[in-house]
Amino acid sequence: MARAGTKTIRLAAAENAIAKPLVLSSNSSPEDIFLATVPLAKRRLRGQFFTPTPIAKLMAEWVCGGTPERVLDPAAGTGILLRAVAEVSKAPIMFTAFEIDPKAADLARTHGPAKMDVRTADFLQNATSESFDGVIANPPYVRHHDASYTGDVMGSLSKRTGINFSRLSNIYVPFIVKCFEALVDGGRAAVIAPTEWTNANFGAGLKKFLYTHDALRDVIYFSHTDTIFSDNLSTACILLMEKKSRRNNEVRGWFLDSGTRLPSLNELKPGPGVKERIFSGNSLYSARKWNPLFAHGTAIQHPGLVPLSAIATTKRGLATGANYFFHLSRVAARKSGLCETRLLRCIGKAADVQGLDFTEADFRALEMRERRTRLVDLRGDLTPEEEAYVQGGEASGLSERYLLQARKPWYVQEQRTPAPIWAAVFGRTSMRFILNTAKVQSLTTFHGIYPHVSCKGLKEDDFAKALCACLNSDFVQTQSSLERRVYGSGLMKFEPRDLLHIKVPDLRQTPVQILNNLCITFDALVRKDTTENRAALNSLVVGLTN
Repeated sequence: MARAGTKTIRLAAAENAIAKPLVLSSNSSPEDIFLATVPLAKRRLRGQFFTPTPIAKLMAEWVCGGTPERVLDPAAGTGILLRAVAEVSKAPIMFTAFEIDPKAADLARTHGPAKMDVRTADFLQNATSESFDGVIANPPYVRHHDASYTGDVMGSLSKRTGINFSRLSNIYVPFIVKCFEALVDGGRAAVIAPTEWTNANFGAGLKKFLYTHDALRDVIYFSHTDTIFSDNLSTACILLMEKKSRRNNEVRGWFLDSGTRLPSLNELKPGPGVKERIFSGNSLYSARKWNPLFAHGTAIQHPGLVPLSAIATTKRGLATGANYFFHLSRVAARKSGLCETRLLRCIGKAADVQGLDFTEADFRALEMRERRTRLVDLRGDLTPEEEAYVQGGEASGLSERYLLQARKPWYVQEQRTPAPIWAAVFGRTSMRFILNTAKVQSLTTFHGIYPHVSCKGLKEDDFAKALCACLNSDFVQTQSSLERRVYGSGLMKFEPRDLLHIKVPDLRQTPVQILNNLCITFDALVRKDTTENRAALNSLVVGLTN
């Protein structure tokens, strides 16, 4: 968690940032003009990222396929989407645009279609009874904790729709709902948004809304390794919606591999780099994560697998509320007068854990390098040195932080048994699962996995090792890919609840000898990470799934 007051400071700094000077020509687009005068920090704060021209054209083609007479853009920016509609349409259209940024709104007015009403207002907070037969939108990508709305946007949305929308939702979620609600019967909407809601828990409310109203017709899903927006690493998908009753609720999904050129709507068809899948409404909307469905289709079901929750529980790592104050090197702790017995052995950085087995020797090596390996955990009466350290934290405002003020006293850490297995929160090519042989704590860079079953004739530590071996096998890594979240540029992430859904061999039914073989193979992999050792591990794990 950031230091007290840093959010206010960060937002103010972004608002007051100065754009880098750019040379503009006489034929510069409104987007070029805006980019030249508004700094990136301010645009990121407001979620202002312009739609690439090919995407704007495809979205316009969908909207114009319904021959609209009135088209709305609820977050128009400089008007690139409405200009695309005007270029594609073969008939005159009356345009309505909402844009909260006065500079962008002025550019939209100046460079937009002739019949356009641009309102410098927030679409979400300016209720209108108007209806449109076309809506096109690239809503702002603003995280819930950076939104500046005075009212309870998600609470109001939940009350109005009768669907529970998480307060952790990004602001584009209510925009998508209101875009569909603004349509007349038979109207069409095209919205581009990040794919994070399709793979995150906060997207459940939006999925239910879209399912209830049978809103989706097509979803164009871009590979997470592609960077769709030049100045933002966000993932992206295009939602093509229609407010029209029909006999089935099928949704057509398109998945574009990395580097694939987006064709026009009429040219969109299966081929090199483009996958087409037809989903029934039930199979799509009931799926916790859409990325594996669009990328790979329905997952193959293997016998002998159970969710990880059947044999283990998960918890996030320790959240200190102020890592710089609580997580220290051994040397720094001594200099502050803190007694060794009041410090927990703890890892805070993923880079400090290199292999698949974190040992006592690994921990001592970090100490020798004066890495942060001690977590301050003061309980009961304080020594004069400890009292002085606590008072220093209070003088810095730590005791007023949201997370810390709930603790009594504020400087006491959560009580947690060290996890036998760590799961790295983030990954690139694969997810890392580490055996915590040293039995030390970890901060939130790792989630903890705690086996809650045992096997007669096998040590508790060896059962954890056998499970860790399975988690690191290629087979289970593939299973885990169905549960992880993927962000822009291919960054992968797990939340603790995501881990619980990973399918693993049912080690409760596995003979002791095979569990021992898993341990032996894991030890060999730890000693030498070779293709041969990984193949041997994978062969053992695959044999447990039949």
